[in-house]
Amino acid sequence: MIDKSKIIIDYFHNGKSQRIISREMRISRPTVKKYIEAYKQESLGTAPRKRSISAPQYGSGTSSRSKRRLVSEVTTLIDELLAANEKKVATGKHKQQMKGTDIHEYLLEKGHQVGYTTVCNYIKQVKRQTRPIYIRQSYAPGQSIEFDWCEARLQLAGEQKRVMMAVFTCCYSNYRQAYLFHRQDMQSFLQAHVQFFEDFGRVPQEVVYDNMRVAVGKFSYDPKEKEATDSLLKLSSYYLFNYRFCNAYKGNEKGSVERSVEYVRRKAFCKEDSFDDLSAANTHLSAVCHRLNQQTSQGKTESIAVLAQEEKEVMRPSKAAYDIGELLYLKLDKYHCFCYGTNYYSVPESLQVKQVAVKVYPDKLLVYAHQGHRIVAEHQRGNGKYQWYIQLGHYLKTLAQKPGAIARSTALQQADSWLQDLFETHFQGREKAFIALLQWQQTKAIPITDLRRAIEKCLRISPYIPLEIDKVKLLLQTSATAEKEEQTTSTSGYTASIQQHCRQQLSEHQALFKTATT
Repeated sequence: MIDKSKIIIDYFHNGKSQRIISREMRISRPTVKKYIEAYKQESLGTAPRKRSISAPQYGSGTSSRSKRRLVSEVTTLIDELLAANEKKVATGKHKQQMKGTDIHEYLLEKGHQVGYTTVCNYIKQVKRQTRPIYIRQSYAPGQSIEFDWCEARLQLAGEQKRVMMAVFTCCYSNYRQAYLFHRQDMQSFLQAHVQFFEDFGRVPQEVVYDNMRVAVGKFSYDPKEKEATDSLLKLSSYYLFNYRFCNAYKGNEKGSVERSVEYVRRKAFCKEDSFDDLSAANTHLSAVCHRLNQQTSQGKTESIAVLAQEEKEVMRPSKAAYDIGELLYLKLDKYHCFCYGTNYYSVPESLQVKQVAVKVYPDKLLVYAHQGHRIVAEHQRGNGKYQWYIQLGHYLKTLAQKPGAIARSTALQQADSWLQDLFETHFQGREKAFIALLQWQQTKAIPITDLRRAIEKCLRISPYIPLEIDKVKLLLQTSATAEKEEQTTSTSGYTASIQQHCRQQLSEHQALFKTATT
């Protein structure tokens, strides 16, 4: 632009010839002549005004020059390959699409000498022309709720953990609620729904899901051919709600919860992500969701909580909590343990069966007797892999026959820390006595806290004498007898007061009758 302006000034104002200007500025004479003639035509009114003094433009990029390599035959082949990609997406082969580099290689194999950048630019142009258009949706109160999972990274008890967050969003009010779980399995899926319906107090007409395995039992790219899992069918039949699945790779069909997943996770854990356990993290998450629901959505005049109340008025009331436990029959191994989820859990040795009935919940496992519904064991569900969860009380009879095995047993290592210290301090070499004490405590159903108080009292009375089981039993029996006498005394005192009150009322009635007779 500067050179162009200097050429015009030197020629028309300074009177320099074209030859001198070309030599001084080191610009070809045809270029100098072109700029001068353009300025003359503009002055005579035969050219657009200010065109001659604007920056020079060169034919590149968006010019009308025809592409020598990107001929119609090449574009036709590219269009056919892009159409084939769309068919692959529709039939579930989205990972087998041809990328730009694959299309370029295909064209070279066909003998077309075209550049990779040219091919990519054409593909971008086609995609811009075929950009999808979305239709905005409006929902009636209580009509639909969307559900989705997401992942969060939290510090639980000082250890980095990957947890799963279940998120619900009401399509009308944008009411949000979320829950944290250790895993994304069927029990967590069901527990999230039961907890949401219990907290919200209402059940919507419809719940929308994507193609998650816990919801879709039979997958198909045709929405009409999809089938729900048996667990979802039972849940929807119990709470009486319809379900709907999105099309494959169409997250926009449940856009409300897609947005909520990112929003709730960021608002909840961007500032605080360290907690004592998962329960504390859930308490924090619930408080954040409550705070978010007090806000007003964009374009609304009322808060989310007020709009959610409108939805509740037209929704169906929730029922009593649905039992989400999954009943399984699992085999016992030589350690009298069953395996679930790569972890092993102990069963009382009194249960002499080959397999046990186990009810699985998100946070616990209940073991039932072979006949009836009596619970014989309960375990906290493990979150690791290939771990053993063994209770010492399940093996006391076997340990009485093999007392030497208790010292290095996994059962003792996982027992209460106080029991471990008691064994190491007072029962080294006296394994039989220690096992006998635990058997007696288990037979009498004495709480471990009462046993601990009795032993501590016995050690205070005789600090320099080895701990004897008979003294501990005597102290426990004495304390139990004292409690019974105290209860009897309190009952007797209460009875005596009643008797005295009755005698007083009787004497008053007698005096009344004497007065009436007189």
